[in-house]
Amino acid sequence: MTSYYPVFLDITNRLCIVVGGGKVAEAKIFQLLEYKCLISVISPKITPCILSWIKNRRISWEPRIYESGDIANAFLVITATGSAKVNTMISEEAKLHKVLLNTVDNPLLSNFIAPAIVRRGPVTLAISTNGTSPALARKFRECLSKSPLLEYADLAPLLSQIRKQVKSNGWKVKPDIWQKLITPELLTMIKNGREKEAKADLLKNLSQESTS
Repeated sequence: MTSYYPVFLDITNRLCIVVGGGKVAEAKIFQLLEYKCLISVISPKITPCILSWIKNRRISWEPRIYESGDIANAFLVITATGSAKVNTMISEEAKLHKVLLNTVDNPLLSNFIAPAIVRRGPVTLAISTNGTSPALARKFRECLSKSPLLEYADLAPLLSQIRKQVKSNGWKVKPDIWQKLITPELLTMIKNGREKEAKADLLKNLSQESTS
């Protein structure tokens, strides 16, 4: 069984190619649109939704079947063609050009797999079962998206501000101290709109725990 190294990629302004124009390809494009990458679709046929993105110049389109060499300059490729022959050809070219490739529903032809994702604000949880059971990954996603623990994601903007201020003050705070101070009480203050109080309280505690 392949063991996958978990990673988050910055694909801003990088060329990402989606081969295929059906509903599965549409879902993959929808996910990519959030990340400000350059999206190109290669497919003789596309869904009305994909066509609307093309008309709005959010993505580009090559209205034809895949041709050898199409992915040579891509950073990331997703194939959703439904053709084993085409997917295999793209997989071989991805190896040749050292391109990141995800072939939908076929990890053996891929060099990365797409995780199930849970999002709240700037916090993203990626869930993988190493390709053993996509259904189990989706089950985790459904459970985690309803978990009260995910509410801690609402602290991210405050913690980002405080981190900058701690750095500016020259304070040195150990990671376990930060974790200790992320409390239910702090979350309650944020949920109740008491941001200034939460900030002051956290800064006070950090100053007492910091070292010069």
